[in-house]
Amino acid sequence: TYNVDGGTKINAGTAYYGTSFVLPTANSTTKTGYTLDGWIVNGTKYAPGAGVVGIGADTTAIAVWKANTYKVTYDVNGGSKIDNDTATYGQDFTLPGVGSTIKLGYVLTGWNINGTLYALGGKVSIKADTTVKAVWTAETYEITYDVDGGSPINKGSATYGQDFTLPGVGTTTKEGYILDGWMVNGTKYAPSATVSGITTDTTIKAVWTAETYTITYN
Repeated sequence: TYNVDGGTKINAGTAYYGTSFVLPTANSTTKTGYTLDGWIVNGTKYAPGAGVVGIGADTTAIAVWKANTYKVTYDVNGGSKIDNDTATYGQDFTLPGVGSTIKLGYVLTGWNINGTLYALGGKVSIKADTTVKAVWTAETYEITYDVDGGSPINKGSATYGQDFTLPGVGTTTKEGYILDGWMVNGTKYAPSATVSGITTDTTIKAVWTAETYTITYN
């Protein structure tokens, strides 16, 4: 008889004294997530389909299963490379954590597996060859305004890879002066201009031009 240990049923067979008995082959019984690795007969392991001699009594052959392994491929989505890995059926697979891949201007925030988002370092059950895709969030940077004597402007934020729009005329005022522009990392921009390439916390300084007045003589 066969103890298939969770596999699909195999009908009992008959062994004849003095002859070789051929054990069932690898595909004779199946078990989700496992491959038939052999049979235990009277304490000895045999390969699937092997011949066994010396059976002299009613005997139970016990299936030996090996958990399947699956290829895990990383789509780092523009980040630094991560080597492919393997996952074993029935065992938790631990996803890479913080710092496992890096991408300029972005923070790794999770992994996408078949449309489901998983946390960094999270554990998942993998049951087939799988591609794990990195999920990135663009970094944001604090923008501080040095209004150089003008009325205050609240801090803002700039996002990596996106243009940042500078405050326009009237957002800050200074008696006797007109806002003429903003200095950003040594470059002057007009009010309401867009700035690209901000990649760190930045202080933006107001540029003022003194008002001029017409003097009329009577």
